[in-house]
Amino acid sequence: MPPLPPQSSDRSSTTAPTLTVAILGGLLLGLPAWSLQTWPLAWLGIGASAWALAKEPVWHRAMLGVLAGGVVTRVLWLAWSLPMARAMIPDDPGMQAIVTVGFVAIETVPVVGLLCVGAAALHRLRGTVCIWLPALWVVGERLQAQWTSVATDWLYTQLEFPPIMEALRTFGLVPATLACLFVAAAVGQAWALRQKWLLIPVGVVLVALAAAPPLPPGSADELAGIGAVHLRSETALPTVDAIDSDLDLVVWPEASFAAEPTVQEGSGAGLRLDAAPGGQRAQHLVGVRTPPRYGRQNMALLVEPDGLISQARAKIALFPLFERPFLGFGGPGLVPGERVPLFQVGERQVITLICGEFLDRELVARGVAAGGKLLAVMARDRYQGDSTQADRHTLIMLRLRAIEFGVPAVYASLEGRASFVSATGAVLARSAADANSGVLTYHPDRGAQDRRPPRDPVVTVLYSKATPKLRPDCMPGRCTFLPIEGLTCPQAPTRTVVVSGHSDGTLVAGLAPEALAKLVSCFKPELVVLDACYGAAQPILDALATPTKRLVVAVPANLAARGLRYGRAFYGDGPVAERAAAIQTWPPSPLYVGRPDRAALAAATSWVERASGDTLRPLVRSWVPTLVAKPLPGGDVLFPADWRKIGHPPSP
Repeated sequence: MPPLPPQSSDRSSTTAPTLTVAILGGLLLGLPAWSLQTWPLAWLGIGASAWALAKEPVWHRAMLGVLAGGVVTRVLWLAWSLPMARAMIPDDPGMQAIVTVGFVAIETVPVVGLLCVGAAALHRLRGTVCIWLPALWVVGERLQAQWTSVATDWLYTQLEFPPIMEALRTFGLVPATLACLFVAAAVGQAWALRQKWLLIPVGVVLVALAAAPPLPPGSADELAGIGAVHLRSETALPTVDAIDSDLDLVVWPEASFAAEPTVQEGSGAGLRLDAAPGGQRAQHLVGVRTPPRYGRQNMALLVEPDGLISQARAKIALFPLFERPFLGFGGPGLVPGERVPLFQVGERQVITLICGEFLDRELVARGVAAGGKLLAVMARDRYQGDSTQADRHTLIMLRLRAIEFGVPAVYASLEGRASFVSATGAVLARSAADANSGVLTYHPDRGAQDRRPPRDPVVTVLYSKATPKLRPDCMPGRCTFLPIEGLTCPQAPTRTVVVSGHSDGTLVAGLAPEALAKLVSCFKPELVVLDACYGAAQPILDALATPTKRLVVAVPANLAARGLRYGRAFYGDGPVAERAAAIQTWPPSPLYVGRPDRAALAAATSWVERASGDTLRPLVRSWVPTLVAKPLPGGDVLFPADWRKIGHPPSP
C-alpha cells in the first residue's frame, strides 16, 4: 500500500471540515428512507463518512464525526419512533419522549458503536477505512437484528436499483452489502488520501456486482386463492363466508382473535378456537396468545373452517420489553418456540411468521431451507401510529426479504395495510391506508381486489372499556361490539345480546342490575347471555325478568378467563332455544338457561333467608361475596346469603 501523504501539523484545521462532512454523510444516508428514488445518496453518504474518517487524524474527533453522522442517519431512518411511542403510551408526552429517544439510541448503538470503536482503535490506519468500515457495519447490522429484533439493513436503500437487488439474490445480503459499502468507502478514502490505485479494486467489485443475473420473474400462481385480512380494529372482523368459494387460505393479522387455547407446538391436539373463523373450505392462519399454564406463548395456528386447530408453532423472534426482558427491564416475557416456521397448507409450503419475525433473516432462511415457497406474515401494526414512514419501512423490508429468498409474500395487518409481494419484490396488491376492514386478494388473471363482504351481525356484544380483553370471540362479521360507557337508548333491535365483563353477582361489567336491565331492554332481544362470573344471581335475574319472558343464559359459578364458548348454531336463524343450546363453558359445566320469574325468585329468596347455616353451607358457590345455589326452572340460581350464619370458609 502506498504511504499516506504528509499531513498538516495544524490538526485543528481539519476538524470543522471533517465533522461537517461526517454529518452531511449521515444526512445523505438517511434521506433514502423518505424516498427510495434517492438511492444514490446512500452511496454518497458512505463515501462522505469514509472521507471524513480517512481525513481526520485525531481519533476522538473521528469518533465524534461517526457518532454525529450516525445519529442523524438513525433519526431519519427511525422517524416513526415518536408516532410509535404515542400509539403505545397515549396521554403521557413525557414518557413518549423518553421512549422515542431511548428507542433511537438503542437502535443506534450496534452499528454506530462499532464504527466508533473502529475510529478510535484504527485511527492510525486511516488507509484501511474501506476495509474495516464495511466489515464493522455489517457486523453491527447483524447484532442489531439479534439484539433489538428490528432491521434497518443498509441494502434497503437500494430497493429501487435493480442491479443491486440482483446481486442480493445472487450473493446474499451480507456479501452484497460488503461489496456496496466497500465501493462507496473506497471512493471516499481515495478522494481523501489521493489513492487513485483504489479505483482498481472498486472497478473489479463493480464488475462482479454487475455480473449478477437478472431476477427470475417467478410465478404469482402461488398467491391465487389467498386472502390477506386487514382490520381497523379487533371488533371489525370481516366475514369470509361470502367469498369462501374463491379462497383456500385466509391469513389473519396477529391478535385478531382473543382466544387463549391451551395449545402447544405441534398438531393442535384436537383443540378448537372459541369461535370458528367461518367459511366452508378455506383454511385460516391465525395468531393467538396461549395461557400461562405451560408458559405463555405467541402462537401461529392453522385452523379449519369449524375452528379445529390442525397445526401450531410459537413465535421465536420475540420483541424486546413487550415479549422478552431487555437490559433488565420488562417482565418474564414469553416462551420462545422451537419449531421450524413452516406449515403444510393444502398443496402449499407456507413459511408462517408472526409480526416482526419476517425481519429475522435466519428464521426466514430456516423456512426456505425446509421447503417453504411462500411467506405469510400475521402482523399487528398498531405501533405504527398511522405513520406513513413506519408503513413504508415495513413494506420495504418485506420486499427485501422476498427478493433475497426468492419467495412471494403475503402480509395481513391489524391497524395497518395488507400486501401481496412477488418474489422479485414487486408490490402486486395493497389495501388503502384508510380502508375499512376487508380481505385483500390477488389473482394473476384478475389482479388485485380488496373485498369487503357485507357484515351480517346477529349478535350485539356489550362490554366495558375497562376490561376489553373479556370480550368474547365471535364468528367474523356476525357480532356488533359496543362499549357500555356512554351507551344510550334507543338502539337498533337485535335478537341476541351478550354482556361480557367482571361480575360478583351484584354488578355486571360495572353496572347495577337495574341499569343493566334497562340497557339490555334498549335492544329488545329475545336471548340475553351473561358472559360473566356468577351471572345467574338472583339480583341480576330479578332485574332481567320482564313480561316478555326473554330467555337468559348465565353462569351459576365462577367462569374461566376466556368466558363462554359459542357454537356455530348460536349465530344461526334457528329457534331461540336452539341458539342457547350452542353455548357452553369450557370445561363443560351446567348453565342457567331459563326465563326468570320474579315470583319463583322471591320464594327462593325467602327460603334462603329462613334456612339454617348447616343447610346452606353445602350450597355455597362463592364465599366473597357469599352466594348459595338453589335449583329453579332453567338451572341453579345464586342467592346472597349471610356469611355469619353459614360460618367462615373452610381452611385451604
